[in-house]
Parts: sequence; structure tokens; C-alpha cells
Amino acid sequence: MIEKESLAPEKFLIEWPNDQSNCVKTQQFSFARAQPLPANLQAEAALLGALLSDNRLAEDIQIRLREEHFFDPTHRLIYQTIMRQIDRNQLTNPVTIQPLIEKDVGLLSKDGMRYIYTLV
Repeated sequence: MIEKESLAPEKFLIEWPNDQSNCVKTQQFSFARAQPLPANLQAEAALLGALLSDNRLAEDIQIRLREEHFFDPTHRLIYQTIMRQIDRNQLTNPVTIQPLIEKDVGLLSKDGMRYIYTLV
């Protein structure tokens, strides 16, 4: 159950033609937007490690999971790199993505390869 304090009300005006006359009917709707879901960095890391260990998992995961679902920007970049390689039908593991990680300034600045090896 979402508490009322965590909700931010949003209002919309919707117009549509009225069937009985040539007038346009307008009605105001409001709803509450919930706060973002909590992040689980350990689950993100475990998923990336599993993908690096067994590329066949990507078939099921790629349909449901997009890069914007990752909370940690580093995990997002690693996921993009893994999926790009898998989409090219290339084997993806820490050794094969090392050249790609070393080219990416964002991952390299976070000690990318050392972190990649801790995932597996």
C-alpha cells in the first residue's frame, strides 16, 4: 500500500466529442504518482555476473530488461556492452569484453576490469 505522503498528484484535462451534440466534453482527471522503486545493487551485479558466465541467459533477459532498468550507471554501461556483443553473436565474457571496457572512459575511470572480474 502506498502512503498518501509519498504521492505527488498529477492533473490532466481530457477532451472528447460528446455523442449527443456537437459540443466537446472536458473532464479533469487526477492521479497520484508513486515514488521510484528501491534499487538492489547486489541483484544487478549478480545478474551481470550470470550473463557473463552464461550468454544463453540473454535470450530470456533481453526481452524483459532494458538498460534503463539499472539503477547504477556503471551496471547500465556494463549491461549495454554485454548486450551489444551478444546481439553481434559474439561470445561475451570478461576476457572478450576487456578491449571494449578499456575503450570506455566511464567504465575505465571506475576501475572497470577489476570490477568486471568481481562480478563473475
